[in-house]
Amino acid sequence: MNMIKRIGILTGGGDCPGLNPTIRGAVYRAQDYNYEVYGIQEGWKGLVKGDINPLNMSEVREIVDRGGTILGTSRLNPYKIDNGIKQVLDSIKKFKLDVVIAIGGEDTLGVANKLFKEENVKLVGAPKTWIMILVGLIILLVSIVQLPGQLRRCEAFKIVDALTVE
Repeated sequence: MNMIKRIGILTGGGDCPGLNPTIRGAVYRAQDYNYEVYGIQEGWKGLVKGDINPLNMSEVREIVDRGGTILGTSRLNPYKIDNGIKQVLDSIKKFKLDVVIAIGGEDTLGVANKLFKEENVKLVGAPKTWIMILVGLIILLVSIVQLPGQLRRCEAFKIVDALTVE
C-alpha cells in the first residue's frame, strides 16, 4: 500500500507563460502516485501566512489556456521579514507537506535552495526565465531574414547556443 505523500506547489515572482501547465502537470503526475497536492497561494507569502488549499484534478483540468497562475504570486522573500522562515517551517509542518515544488526565478529558487541547505526542507525547483522568450524572439527574427532555409536555422541555433552557455 502506498503511503500518501503531500506536495505543496507555489509560484513566485512575476507571471509568465507556462505556470499553469506546470501546476497542472504536477497535479496529474501526483495522481499517478496517489499523492495529495496543495496549492500555496501567492508564493512564499502563502507559506508565511499558511494560505494553502488542496488542489485536485477538477481544479486544474482547464487551466492550460489561462494566463498567469491560478495560485497567484508574490515577490515576498521570507528571509527578508521578521520570523519569515519560522512561519514557513510552521506551515510546512502544520499542513504535513513532504515536499514543496517552487516554480520561479532567481529569488524564488534562491529561497528554495537556502531552505534546503539550512533547514533541510525537501524542495523541487522548477525554473522560469525570460531567456526562453528572448531565444524564441531571436529565432523568429532570424527566420524572417531573407536567407536560405538551412542557413537561417543554422544561424538561429548559433545564437541560441551563445545565449545559453554559462
